[in-house]
Amino acid sequence: MNLEKANSYPNIQIGPTYEYESAPFTHSNSFGVALTMDLPIFNINKAGRAKARKEVMVSRKILENIKTESELDIEAWVTKYNQYRNSLNTIADKKRLERKHRKIEALFRRGIISTSLVIESHRQLTEFFTTRFDFELGAVEALWNIYKLNGQINKVKL
Repeated sequence: MNLEKANSYPNIQIGPTYEYESAPFTHSNSFGVALTMDLPIFNINKAGRAKARKEVMVSRKILENIKTESELDIEAWVTKYNQYRNSLNTIADKKRLERKHRKIEALFRRGIISTSLVIESHRQLTEFFTTRFDFELGAVEALWNIYKLNGQINKVKL
C-alpha cells in the first residue's frame, strides 16, 4: 500500500470556483471552472518511493521465508505421519493379542504357568495398548498439522 501511495502522481483537480473581490468603492464576484494540478518540480516524494520499494522487497523476502518454512514443516509432519502409520501396520493388532491372551489364560487354568507370569503378561498387554494408543495419537496429530498447514482443516475429516 505504501508503494502504491509512493507511486501516485499529483492529482489533477477540476471544479467550480468562486472569487469575491472587494475594493474601497467596488465589489466584484466571479464564477468559473478551475483546473489545478501540482507541478512536478514540487513533487519531493522520491525518498518515500525508495523507502516503500525497500519495504516491499523486505516483505517479499519474509513471505518467501514463511512459505519455505511451512513447506519444510509439511514435509516433517508427513514423515512423522508415515512413520506412525508404518509402526501401526507392523505392530500386532488387537485380535492377535486377544488370541495370545486367551492362550495364556487357558494355560493358567490348567496350572502350567504361574500367577506371576500371568500378571507380567497382563502388564505387557497394558503397556502394548498404551504404546499403540500413543502411535495412533501421534498419527492423528501429524495428520491434523498437515491439514492445517495445507489450509484443509475445514474441508477434510480425520
